Order: sequence, then structure tokens, then C-alpha cells
Amino acid sequence: MPCRDYETDWVHEKPRSTEVAVLKLETDKLARIACQAIELLEKSDPTLKGMNREAKSWYVKHKKADEARRAFEAKVLEKKKLEAKIRKEALAKLTPEEIKAYGIKV
Repeated sequence: MPCRDYETDWVHEKPRSTEVAVLKLETDKLARIACQAIELLEKSDPTLKGMNREAKSWYVKHKKADEARRAFEAKVLEKKKLEAKIRKEALAKLTPEEIKAYGIKV
């Protein structure tokens, strides 16, 4: 999943109006643009010395939230891989007739 504006994640907690959903898409887009731009700046100026305090503060928080999201997604992916492996091993122990009898979708 790409970068997003983590400060507006509340939009997904309850059904909201179409206008709010559209604004969430826009804030996510702007967050991706800002993140990518600051990442490029960071390559030439690792301390981000020339950046204003507000932008620097936003980027630090955004970077931490992004890292947390990536770690969570990696954990979920790893869990799915493990479950798929266990399922495959369990299915290997059954005959085609047993699989059909149990109604298991392969």
C-alpha cells in the first residue's frame, strides 16, 4: 500500500459522506507527493536543514507511521504465507475423494 495521510485515517472508522471520502483521497495524494519530494531532498540534505519546522515535523511523524504500516503489512503477509503453507501441507495428506467429500476448495 502506498503512502497516505495518516492524520485523516479517522475517515475509515465510520461511514462518511462522499465529500469527506473525496477529501481523504486528496489528502492521501498530497501526502504521497510531499513524502516523495522530501525523500528526494533528504538524499542531498540528510538533516533537512533548509526545511521549515512544520514540514520537518510532519515528515518525521509521517516517516514513523509509514514504517509502522510497512512492518504491519509485512507481518500480515508473513502470516498469510504461513497459513498457505499449513493448508498446502494439510491438503497433501488428503485424497482427492476426501477433499471432495469435505467440500474443500483447492
